Amino acid sequence: MGALDLARRAKHAAWVARRRMGQQVLSVRDRGYRAIDEARPPVWSRGNFGGSFLDRDVFPTRSAPSQSIPRRVFALWTGDNDLTPNRRAALAELRAQEDLVVVLVSPANLSEWLIRAHPPHPAYEHLSLVHRSDYLRCYLLHHHGGAYCDLKRGYGSIAACI
Repeated sequence: MGALDLARRAKHAAWVARRRMGQQVLSVRDRGYRAIDEARPPVWSRGNFGGSFLDRDVFPTRSAPSQSIPRRVFALWTGDNDLTPNRRAALAELRAQEDLVVVLVSPANLSEWLIRAHPPHPAYEHLSLVHRSDYLRCYLLHHHGGAYCDLKRGYGSIAACI
């Protein structure tokens, strides 16, 4: 074994020792913080953060909605190609659930769901298919309400969730 090999091993051993020491210090420090939090749990109050965004009322009081939220689930397929067999089976699973209206929005019926006073952004056509789906998810839920599910299998019963 040469001198260079010994130097490399010593350097590695020193690095490992420093690393272990840092982890021990971190765990001691974490145990200390945990003990302090248990003895005196942190309390949030509006006055603690004067002038910061934490002081603002994020959820203003609103009156009850004038209509109930529709029990409708949107699913999206933004491509011009047919649904794959797995996606078709996932759509069938969703539609088999009772008390649930499942709407598949695709380029063929998208115009039925667009609001004339609120057309999609002009850049919509330049988005990738995945980003179109993200955009439409927000658009549809904002303007029409309901819920959204990706076309994936194995959700189980989602009717109770909405």
